[in-house]
Amino acid sequence: MFNRLFGKNVVNTSRFNYTNPNALIYQGSQTFKYSNAAIIAAGATAWVALENEFPASRLYLPLDSFEIINNSAQVIQVFINSQAESYDVPSYMIKPVARRPVRQFGIKNGGLANIAIGEVIIHFRRLPPDITPVANVG
Repeated sequence: MFNRLFGKNVVNTSRFNYTNPNALIYQGSQTFKYSNAAIIAAGATAWVALENEFPASRLYLPLDSFEIINNSAQVIQVFINSQAESYDVPSYMIKPVARRPVRQFGIKNGGLANIAIGEVIIHFRRLPPDITPVANVG
């Protein structure tokens, strides 16, 4: 009876299709990998803006999850957005950080020798929301 009234080409329109903004909210972002492209001298700080380094990350800013991998023999200090918030990462260590919004970051070499190219790797991404921020709104 339904086919006689409406035809055979009727599509179920009650299904919700995700558009790009909804996908950003519910799925998070892909991972953006940063590796130091220049030597970081002893005591020097290299600052990087995420929107300049990764133009595709502009859709997801601020990114809120990152993992710092220090493959050098030097202790590094990673500044988030300014020098007020920082994380110390010992040599040959990995430090994951979640739910901290970041738009720019700095890497300071705290050792006595230079950090070679590619020895510091940071993976950035935007996590999908969980129930905690939604529950705290109301």
